[in-house]
Amino acid sequence: MKAIWKICVAAVLAVSPMFALSPQAKENVVAVPNGDAEMDAAIAKAQNLLPQFWAKYAKPAGGESGFGLKVAIRDAGNTEHFWLADLRRDATGLSGVIANEPVYVKSVKYGQRYVIPEGDISDWMYVKDGKIVGGYTLRAMLKHMPAVEAAELKSRLAPE
Repeated sequence: MKAIWKICVAAVLAVSPMFALSPQAKENVVAVPNGDAEMDAAIAKAQNLLPQFWAKYAKPAGGESGFGLKVAIRDAGNTEHFWLADLRRDATGLSGVIANEPVYVKSVKYGQRYVIPEGDISDWMYVKDGKIVGGYTLRAMLKHMPAVEAAELKSRLAPE
């Protein structure tokens, strides 16, 4: 079984004060085998640094916007990772809007508000002065992307 990772390069590259919410085509999906060491390390890093994300989300500095989370959603034996925008975090819980068109997982829809189990967060990102901070799974997927798209995305990533 493979975990399905959405690259959704167009949405990521169009990051502005909010995610560009537009459904992405199937060709923007990369299948990464379960147990891929680089992807597992990227997820672990994102999860370990999640408190840093929440601190910025709670009190963004000038030039910081476009906060998003990547979440693993499972159904019918498939796992697909979705970027969620328009985050809401309060005493009642955490939710966001599905920012990618589902390909394999059919239990959610593009544009749907989704309650996020915090344990299912696989990545996070925000934009600082036009550069993507975080996006650790994106960095791990660069080698799986077409060279032109990878170069464009890499030029938008802030140094780690």
